[in-house]
Amino acid sequence: MLDKKAFEEWVKKNKITDEGLKVIEQVRSSRPHHAVRGTLHLSGFYFSSKMGFAIQYDSALELSLIKMLEFNPRVLEFYQQPYPFTLSLVDQSGRSSVYRYTADFFVIWETEAGWTECKDEERLRTLSLRYPNRYLRKNRGNWVCTPCTDFATKLGLSFTVFSSRQLHHWKI
Repeated sequence: MLDKKAFEEWVKKNKITDEGLKVIEQVRSSRPHHAVRGTLHLSGFYFSSKMGFAIQYDSALELSLIKMLEFNPRVLEFYQQPYPFTLSLVDQSGRSSVYRYTADFFVIWETEAGWTECKDEERLRTLSLRYPNRYLRKNRGNWVCTPCTDFATKLGLSFTVFSSRQLHHWKI
């Protein structure tokens, strides 16, 4: 984890906006929004040497993402289940809806910070058909969640979707 001085230098170097800094400080000082749900999926705790505490996961895919974040030298810090944010969406029929979104993680990279979500590749395909304005497959087969990316960008932050295809070599 970054100490106070290193964090301040990182903020300055990466030109983090005031709005983005408020989000980052809230994430860094808060507990996870909710604990492991204890579903039928693989769940447990992974002790992170990088973070200095145990990180909860509630699926094998989340554990794969944790391992990728733990061993990626570009990742400085990562936090599970950050506080949710509110999205306003318009569906294909023009109907508006508002909902709270809790990402799997908030990650501080060397050059940016933002929310990170992991989803099964097949689930993303299904979601993209059901919500074409929300989940899109971009070049090289990577996925984006357009409303989440738009929300993050307004704060000077990022939103990344990792699919099971991208995390397959981190499986347990």
